[in-house]
Amino acid sequence: MQLCSDLKTSTLLSLQHLDSVKQVLGVDKHLLLVAFIKNEKWLDVTTKVFHEYIQTQDCDECYKSNLVIVKVTEMPKGANVEWGGLSFKEVTDYDNFDSDNEDEAATKKDTSLVSVVFTDNLSSVEFAQGRHYKIYANPENLQDGMVFPQSYELIPSVAVYDSQKGAYKFAIVCHLTLVYTSRYKDIFALIYSPIKSLNRKESSPSHKMSAPAPKWYASEDAPVPKQTRKSLRPQKLRQSLVPGTVLILLAGRFRGKRVVYLKNLEDNTLLVSGPFKVNGVPLRRVNARYVIATSTKVSLDGLNLSKFTTAYFSREKPTLAQKKKSEGDFFGEGGKKVIKAERIDDQKVVDKALITEIKKTPLLKQYLATTFSLKSGDKPHLMKF
Repeated sequence: MQLCSDLKTSTLLSLQHLDSVKQVLGVDKHLLLVAFIKNEKWLDVTTKVFHEYIQTQDCDECYKSNLVIVKVTEMPKGANVEWGGLSFKEVTDYDNFDSDNEDEAATKKDTSLVSVVFTDNLSSVEFAQGRHYKIYANPENLQDGMVFPQSYELIPSVAVYDSQKGAYKFAIVCHLTLVYTSRYKDIFALIYSPIKSLNRKESSPSHKMSAPAPKWYASEDAPVPKQTRKSLRPQKLRQSLVPGTVLILLAGRFRGKRVVYLKNLEDNTLLVSGPFKVNGVPLRRVNARYVIATSTKVSLDGLNLSKFTTAYFSREKPTLAQKKKSEGDFFGEGGKKVIKAERIDDQKVVDKALITEIKKTPLLKQYLATTFSLKSGDKPHLMKF
């Protein structure tokens, strides 16, 4: 019982604060009241306080049931219920009346100034032109492709209720914006305490709610990988890159070395070899952009290269135990890299076949063992390799 009394007192105090706001804005009559709650347990107290409050107000009978209860996710600290509403100011225009009979001029009340529509199917509501709308709805309930009038405002909420505690998906508050009478001018003031969860910004035509500002900003811009639309497809090699051609390496560990081009691999790299016994260049992959093709060629007849694929040169992922470095590894005292016996045997087979063909051409072995270099005054663009 004490809890209900405290709830009612808190709701009444919030409603009295609304009266103070109305006095500051200079309005005395309301057309609509809106109650913002966070917990459904306030629903009974809110409707009861509203019906008691409305009996003391000087307003038309048609506006006494204009209540929209909006359940939101956040409220100001310490607040349980916040009230708001729509009201109008009376503007007297005597242009159409005789100045001697000002007191006899009767004001015709327009009962269509504000109307509230509660519905579960927003597409069933027929919107008229020349009206402004405030739609209280959960953004998840909005359907794609729905047509809204140009002058509308979407206010996100969890649920909406009418003055009889009926639950609906949508509450549409619409009022005229371009109607003028002889005694009334539709000047409306929206009265409610600011609530963080009510983003009252104009929604875009796509009805996407603007994202809240982040609470933390990075001091430095995070690196973003460059987007590329390149696809892996077979590379079109230069006409001079024919298997058996002697190449000059321009980059990498063996730059300046002369090697023999063996075949083109699936990853668009070139398989080359020194041979290792001649100039120390083992079987390895090189980029076709960083080689110079010479006019010297070596026959590859009888050499089987079918086992040399991209998978042959792929590295094995180290285990967790292998990743842990010892004290000797930190100070450069690690053991020598161990080469698989299979790789050594394959290198010997390729070297034997290449050296057999190289010996058939005089001075070719010495040519492959010599490193390529340029001297002062050399013009590489005029050279024929």
